[in-house]
Amino acid sequence: MIKILIILALMLILPFYGAVGQTSGCTDPAATNYDPGATINNGSCLYPPLTLTANLKYNLGSTLVENSGMVFWNDKLWMHNDGGGAAAIYETDTSGTILRTITVSNAVNEDWEDIAQDDTYLYIGDFGNNNTGNRTNLKIYRVLKADVLATNSVMAEIISFSYPEQVLGASTSNSTDYDCEAMVVKNGKIYLFTKQWVSQRTSLYELPATPGSYGALLLFTENVGGLITGADIDVSKNMIVLTGYNAPFLNRFIYLMYDFTTNAFFGANKRKITVSGSRQTESVAFRNEEYIYIANENSFFGPQRVESINLTNVLHPYLSLLPITNIELKARTESGYVHLEWNIEPRQEFWKGELQRKNRTDATYETLFSFNHPTGVYDDHTLAGGENFYYRVKALDRNAIASFGLEQKIRMPGLNKSKISYIAKEIRIQLPSSSASFQIKVVDMMGRMMEKLNTVQKSLSINAANFPRGIYQVNIERNNYLENQYRFFKN
Repeated sequence: MIKILIILALMLILPFYGAVGQTSGCTDPAATNYDPGATINNGSCLYPPLTLTANLKYNLGSTLVENSGMVFWNDKLWMHNDGGGAAAIYETDTSGTILRTITVSNAVNEDWEDIAQDDTYLYIGDFGNNNTGNRTNLKIYRVLKADVLATNSVMAEIISFSYPEQVLGASTSNSTDYDCEAMVVKNGKIYLFTKQWVSQRTSLYELPATPGSYGALLLFTENVGGLITGADIDVSKNMIVLTGYNAPFLNRFIYLMYDFTTNAFFGANKRKITVSGSRQTESVAFRNEEYIYIANENSFFGPQRVESINLTNVLHPYLSLLPITNIELKARTESGYVHLEWNIEPRQEFWKGELQRKNRTDATYETLFSFNHPTGVYDDHTLAGGENFYYRVKALDRNAIASFGLEQKIRMPGLNKSKISYIAKEIRIQLPSSSASFQIKVVDMMGRMMEKLNTVQKSLSINAANFPRGIYQVNIERNNYLENQYRFFKN
């Protein structure tokens, strides 16, 4: 019975203990419910309605009349057409001129809907499925970027996949939940955002970014209130942008997700923003973290074109908080120890940190204490009296970039030191009252170790009768710091 009660108590206490010092809430200063004290983003941020203007960059020529996917890479825009078009990628400059056409020689454009990238590859999604929703040959073509730069005809590797939840059967056009027109690639995984025609939702699926045949893993379904037609990711800033529209009048929008961790894209900040003008917007690409391109295919509402949207005012509050900007460390001596307090801002960008210490200006800082909260206290009881000590804080942000606070110098008041004497060929040591463990070393002038021991005894003696004639030094250390030193001559 006692064991059961102990287990139940631990089950109640441990979750609370793990959450001590961590505050969940909205961490985005742009949100209406921003909580400056929150350190964990729980996805609760709410935003006021917003409409952004899409600015025309250029109209596209007839070659890209049904452009459907786009990425920005190597200072160029790379696009492709929708199903039935050539199995080709078009390299264009940012004024709309097609510079090259790269044919994927072993591919067919059954229904190409999006293109994504990582550092090494381009990924072309042949996964459009809006006709009856019954396609079983869904695939993604993976092409080496080096090949794309080197030649105008490339071979692709093939990633085949299916949706394990899908039940095949006759259905009418534009009524399936298993259509897809948007994907991104992150950390060796492909992430698909489906276009659910009836519910106006999107499901997030994951599959490996390596050739093979897979069942896509369903991660989450989000009510985005529209049809998702394109996606892009800024991996370095933890941001994804989706684009889409509402049928039948093609009222378009972008859907921003940012401040996420791992693949929990819908678990952090989510913001749907209206985009001015009705267009059949089919693709989106980050030029940088504050500027995106969107591309529209030809429709009743207008010709094929590329537009830009400036996100500076939307994302600035978030992006401006990315670096660690302030590390404050306070240190004061108490009776026999040093009390330390730290505060790191902005809190929502902090990942983990270290309290570091050294005992000489020319020494290397060593980790004294590791922590995972941007504020905290620590009492250092491992010090010797009469010594200088130097402290600083090392903080890592969420991109694992290190920042260091200003050094704090502390001199510990003199404490009762150990007493050392050499009498009748015997080293006699009286240690101060302390719960600490002491290390005693006896060395000759050549640095050879004659005696070494660890002890918590208050008094002890070492027999030096068998030591050769010469000069010896006794070092007493406490927690790797020199507490006392004594020299004697043995004749």
